Amino acid sequence: MSVTNFLNASTMHLTPAARAWLSEESTENYAANFHGVGAGGRISTLRPTLHGWFTWVPQLDVCDQLGVPADLSPVFDAARKANCNYVLFDGDAECIPGVPRYDEDGVMFEQDDPDFIDPALRKFCVTLKETVFYTVEVLAEDDEEARNAAGEIWAESESPTVDFSGMSQGVTVDDCEPMEALANA
Repeated sequence: MSVTNFLNASTMHLTPAARAWLSEESTENYAANFHGVGAGGRISTLRPTLHGWFTWVPQLDVCDQLGVPADLSPVFDAARKANCNYVLFDGDAECIPGVPRYDEDGVMFEQDDPDFIDPALRKFCVTLKETVFYTVEVLAEDDEEARNAAGEIWAESESPTVDFSGMSQGVTVDDCEPMEALANA
């Protein structure tokens, strides 16, 4: 029995040119394998996945002969170091430390760019609700008068959290709304 490993790599490691090359390779392989058209691609790049590509990792000495884009080399090198024969480029996968990352226009992020924000992250507006119970002592003839008096004393206080003893029951999420996708500077 033979077991083959694959490296799961973020599509952020792909420039637009590398994405186009992988798409062309997968299209040529699909045409040859399923329709008998053409000789297939230069490497075994399977059909695109929902969020990326699944491809064979060629040996280093044949990458140039096969026309593999240079920006794929760092990912293929990482795969070889991890003893992986294939790479699954996936939009949801983590980035490989030390391997260049690119934005959608092919501009490379600096490795330790403090302004880098993972494009998978989005900004949310989260409203938290804290429930706090305070004790207010009042003199009153009945329950309704006591409630009204406590409310008035609370409202007149300049610092009710200091003036009255209280106990919190913690914080719960009251509402969570997506605001926007975060953009890299």
